[in-house]
Amino acid sequence: MNDTRGPNEAIQQLRSELRQLNTEFSQELARVQRSLGVSAAEIATIERAYEAARLPKGTDFWHRQVLKARATEDLDKQAESGLDHLLRFVDPKWLSEQARRPYRLESSFLAEPLHLVNGVRVGMARNHAGSQRFARMLLLCHEAVARIEKSNSTTVAPEPIREPRANAYVN
Repeated sequence: MNDTRGPNEAIQQLRSELRQLNTEFSQELARVQRSLGVSAAEIATIERAYEAARLPKGTDFWHRQVLKARATEDLDKQAESGLDHLLRFVDPKWLSEQARRPYRLESSFLAEPLHLVNGVRVGMARNHAGSQRFARMLLLCHEAVARIEKSNSTTVAPEPIREPRANAYVN
């Protein structure tokens, strides 16, 4: 339903009251600043110094930058669209071949000890060749999209890996 009406009288009254309160607050703030002998420029200098002392340095994000960033979006909604776009550039025969190879984590991932050297998992070599990394990501994304679709509509079964559109394969 598209509601093209403006705000009702109660909302307009609240907006008017808010504007009045903002005006009164600004006037009172200016009065307090004058009575203390503190200028707006001095307050701004103090605020900048305080902010500079507590905010991250170097390549980290500043608080201002974080506040200006758009809110994150639900990636589940974008996964299907992204998968469709990527599948346009993938040879379906290659992806089917990759799907026949193991591409999920094996049960040994949870059952066996974890060995790390310099942050890299070692000693866990597979006895068989797995899927190519890009194929693994596509196949796992396809499964995730199918799960999302299934949870949104219990009557829809997960569809097989989608074929890319005609003439979309890029070498």
